[in-house]
Amino acid sequence: MTERPPRSIQHWYITNRRRHSRLDRQVPITIFGPADQHEPITETTETLDISETGVRLLLDSPVAVGDQILISANEPGLQAHRAAFEVRWARPFDSHYLIGAELDRPSYKWSLTLD
Repeated sequence: MTERPPRSIQHWYITNRRRHSRLDRQVPITIFGPADQHEPITETTETLDISETGVRLLLDSPVAVGDQILISANEPGLQAHRAAFEVRWARPFDSHYLIGAELDRPSYKWSLTLD
């Protein structure tokens, strides 16, 4: 019978599933989508934190888990031209929506400079 790792290690593994570290960076971005809505949104906001393959942000418009959004940015440290992301989680927050989204596939359209 195999021994289980201590509970603290199990907890770390379950809660630390990210492939890349988050950076606490507030970068101006523009969101487009979801494409399947009758009137897709176009909204300017900024990231709360960011990684090589993900982003957390606040939106004024609701989105659903599984929706595809496009993100554009032209800032030092982040170059993005309609990079495709999938909404992984979304929840109401005050009068906004807090979301986490993951890059659909590695793309030249999303370039994060880690400095």
